[in-house]
Amino acid sequence: MTQLFQSMADLSHVRFSAYRTAMKSRRLQKALCLDLLELSIAQSVFDQHKLTHNGQLLEIPSIINCLCTIYHELQQVHPDLVNVPLCVDLCLNWLLKVYDSDRSGKVQVLSMKIGLFSLSKGPLKDKYKYLFAEVAGAAGVCNQRQLALLLHNSIQIPHQLGEAAAFGGSNMEPSVRSCFQNVGRNDVIELQQFVDWMHLEPQSMVWLPVLHRVVAAETAKHQAKCNICKECPMVGFRYRSLKHFNYNVCQMCFFSGRISKDHHLSYPMVEYCTPTTSGEDVRDFTKVLKNKFRSKKYFTKHPRLVMVSFPLQSSILYFIYFILFYYFAQITTIPIVMVSFPAQSIFFIYLIVFSTNNNYPSVMVSFALQIHFILFMFFTQIAYPLVMVSFSPTIFV
Repeated sequence: MTQLFQSMADLSHVRFSAYRTAMKSRRLQKALCLDLLELSIAQSVFDQHKLTHNGQLLEIPSIINCLCTIYHELQQVHPDLVNVPLCVDLCLNWLLKVYDSDRSGKVQVLSMKIGLFSLSKGPLKDKYKYLFAEVAGAAGVCNQRQLALLLHNSIQIPHQLGEAAAFGGSNMEPSVRSCFQNVGRNDVIELQQFVDWMHLEPQSMVWLPVLHRVVAAETAKHQAKCNICKECPMVGFRYRSLKHFNYNVCQMCFFSGRISKDHHLSYPMVEYCTPTTSGEDVRDFTKVLKNKFRSKKYFTKHPRLVMVSFPLQSSILYFIYFILFYYFAQITTIPIVMVSFPAQSIFFIYLIVFSTNNNYPSVMVSFALQIHFILFMFFTQIAYPLVMVSFSPTIFV
C-alpha cells in the first residue's frame, strides 16, 4: 500500500485538483480491483453479511469476511486478474487508512459501503442512486444531517490522497446548503433532486464524475495532432481551442500547463473524452468564429473554463436541428456531406442542391440563404447552447 501511494507522486504535474484526485483514485481503484466490482454485486454481498444497520461498527475480522466474499466473487469472473489474499489485504489497509483515523480497528458499515460504492464499476447515475439509498430514510428522502453524513464519508477518499483542501475540507455545511437551495426547500430532498444536484458537479464531489471521465478517456483515440508536443493520434483527453481553428492539446500538455506562443492559458477550451462527432465539429467551429471577434483582454477578464462535451447529446441535438432544417426547406433530400463540412460551406452546398432541384431563380435562392442563415444562427448560437447548459457541466480551472 505504501508503494502504491508513493507511485502517485508522478501525478503531481497535473495542475487541476479534480483531475489529479481522479487520476489518483483511478490508480487506487485498479490496484484494489474495484474497477471489476459491479454495484449490484457489492450490494448483494452486504445483504448476504446482513450489513443493513449503517451505524454498526465492524471489527477487522468482520471486514475481512466481507472482503473475502467480494473478491471470491470477482475471482470467479476474472481469475487472471484477482489475487484474493493480496486484494483483501490492500483493501483492508485502505479502508482503515481512510475511515479509521483513530486506529481503533473498527470501521462503520456506512463508511465501508460509501468507500466501495464510490470506486466500484457502474454508470455514474446508478452510483448516485446507491449512495443516496444508504443515507435516505424509510420514506426515500434525505434530510440535511443525512446528506452531510454522505458527503463527509465521501470526501474522506480525496482526504486520504492529500487532496481534501480543494474540495472544501471537512466543512460540509456549504455543500449541504447549496443542495437544498438548489431544490428550493429546507427539510428533505428526494432521489431525483439529489441526482440533479450531483450533475451540477458540486465542489465537494466533483472528483467522482471526473473519475468517470478519466475512465472513459483511457482508451479514447483522437485522430488529431497535439499542437504542442505533436503527438498523433492523441490518446486520452483531447482539448480543442475555442479561440483558434484546428488547435488541439493532448492531456499531458494540458495538465502540465504547456502552451505555444500563439495560445494562452486564458483561452477557452472544450474537453472530449471520446472521439468527436461531426455535429460537435460544426458546433466548435461556430464558437471559434464567435471568439475570433473577442479580444485577448476579454479572456483575461473572464474565468477560463473547460466545457465538457457529451457526444450522444450533441448528436441528438444536431439531428433535431437538421430535421427542422428539412421541414423549413421542404426539399426531398438532404446531402449527407452537409454534416461533415465546415459551417461556412454547408449552406452554399445546400443551396446549390436546393436551387437545382426546384429551378428557383437567383432572387429566391438569395432569400433562402438569408432565412437559412438565421435558422442556423438560432439553433447553434441560442437554442443549442441553452439546451447544452442543462447537460454539460462546466469545470472552472
